[in-house]
Amino acid sequence: AVVMAGLVLAGTGRRVGFSEQARDTADEIWEFTGYVANSLLFLLLGVQIGAAQFASEIPAIIWTVGGVLVGRMVMVVGSIPLINALARHLPHELVPRTWQPVLIFSGLRGALSLALVLSLDPAIPQRNVLEGIVYGVVLVTLLGQGLGLRLILPRWQQLRPPAPTP
Repeated sequence: AVVMAGLVLAGTGRRVGFSEQARDTADEIWEFTGYVANSLLFLLLGVQIGAAQFASEIPAIIWTVGGVLVGRMVMVVGSIPLINALARHLPHELVPRTWQPVLIFSGLRGALSLALVLSLDPAIPQRNVLEGIVYGVVLVTLLGQGLGLRLILPRWQQLRPPAPTP
C-alpha cells in the first residue's frame, strides 16, 4: 500500500494534488535527505578504509575497473541504437553517437556498491577482499572518471552535432 501510494503521488498526485511550492519543498527535502544519507555512507567508508589494508587487491581492482568499463561500453554502444529506434516512434530526440564517450566515461560507482559490500555478513570468507575491490573501484571511478569528466565536459560542446535545420 505504501509503495502504491508513493507511485500515485509521484505520478498523478504530484501534478494534480501538489502546488508548485509543495513540489519544490518535497524536491528539496528528498535532495537533502539523499545528500545526508550519501554523506553518512562515505563517512562510514572513510572509517572502514582507514582500518583496511587493501594494497594487496590492486591487481583485482585493475581487472574489476577494466571489466566495469568494458561492461559500460557494451551497454552504452549496444543500447543507443535500440533507444534511437524507439525514439523515432515517440516524441523524443535521438541520442547522438558523439555522446557515447561521455556516457561511457560517466558511469561512476559509489553509494550503492559501498552500501552493498558494507552490508555483507562479516563471517563471509574473503569479505575483506571484496571490500578492498569495491573501495578501489569506487575510488578510481570517483577520482579518475570524476576528475576526467571535468576535462571532457567543457570540450563536449565541440562534440555536439549541429542542430537539425527545419
